[in-house]
Amino acid sequence: GIARPPRRAPGAPSAIMARSERGGEKGVLQIAVCDDERAAADLIAGLARDWARGRGVEARVDTFASADALLFSLDDGVPDVALLDIEMPGASGMELARLLRELGERTQAVFVTGIIDHVFDGYGVDAVSYLLKSASADRLFLALDRARERLGRAEPVLVV
Repeated sequence: GIARPPRRAPGAPSAIMARSERGGEKGVLQIAVCDDERAAADLIAGLARDWARGRGVEARVDTFASADALLFSLDDGVPDVALLDIEMPGASGMELARLLRELGERTQAVFVTGIIDHVFDGYGVDAVSYLLKSASADRLFLALDRARERLGRAEPVLVV
């Protein structure tokens, strides 16, 4: 299972809001790569940095070896985009994405995994994309473009 951080009081700012108010972080796209395979994490992080450079986007890319490690980093700010492996020791990337949604965070999840079995589960967490690790850099770049586009949209509002 996954350790849950304490719930925020209603109306309390989220870690995302707190991060955007800190100096130096505003306007920087925060990308987290979570994969227990170090070589895969480094490759994906490098591609994410290449994408940011190619798009002229200021980005910070951090790698995490487990969902729990990423979860415990949330006090330092919630990532804008999370590139998640699914099957890892401990909590899965899918469990992490579900928890972020339950907490109300707008992190854009992109699953980058070696197995196809969970592709339909990605819809339940409103994932941007589900890529196999063998996918081309272009496919990852398109997913990052979509994630960035979704971050720029305002949250839907229901007027009654």
